Amino acid sequence: TLVSTITPIREYDGVPLIQEILESANSAMEAQDSLRFKLDALIRSSTSTFPTDIPLSLVGDFHAPNRVRGLLVASLGFFSVEMDIATIGDTFYFTNLQTGIWEMRLDAASALPNPAKFIQSSVGAIQSAVLVKMAFLDGVPVYHVQGILPLDAFGGSEGSVLANMWISVEDSLVRKIVAEGEASLDDL
Repeated sequence: TLVSTITPIREYDGVPLIQEILESANSAMEAQDSLRFKLDALIRSSTSTFPTDIPLSLVGDFHAPNRVRGLLVASLGFFSVEMDIATIGDTFYFTNLQTGIWEMRLDAASALPNPAKFIQSSVGAIQSAVLVKMAFLDGVPVYHVQGILPLDAFGGSEGSVLANMWISVEDSLVRKIVAEGEASLDDL
């Protein structure tokens, strides 16, 4: 069970209610035809005597309704592995690590999630949300929102993570999401 220790800031004139911020963000993200994204993750193996950390980075583009393309980089100790990946509908494309030639798999689109749907699911599923503060992110005024994100919103995993979202004051677009917690990769 995750317990939040954040105390919401006081409401004052001109600041919308948290539910209005989240609803507006959901609508704004739903209206996007395309977006650029960067996903950083840390995978920690808990099956061996020595825990192994594998940092992953995925930078790419989403084009509605169902096209995602990106570069996946996994750091494996002293070297990194890079792979171009893409989905179009239910078809998953990737570059073979040994040959560099594009290969295809059908019905494997879940290997590269749709970032727009991930963001919408996150905004729509966040619970016990509080407005932490108004701030600036890369020079853009944002609402910093924090809450509990149940993992079942992403495919049936039990549990939850603490999520922080930075939502633009001007256009309600989600600029950044940081979620921290433990989840099984099999469930996700």
